[in-house]
Amino acid sequence: MFLDTLIRGILFITGFIIIITFSALISTNIGAVFLVVFIIGVLLGRERS
Repeated sequence: MFLDTLIRGILFITGFIIIITFSALISTNIGAVFLVVFIIGVLLGRERS
């Protein structure tokens, strides 16, 4: 139970850092393209599951 909570916390923090990084990259075209590719990849990954 504790381990599950710990993993969720780590994933949340990692996701938060990724969002901040993306926010900084969105000002560039490369960042916007990478963000779109990342979203598509996540959606495809969820469909496979």
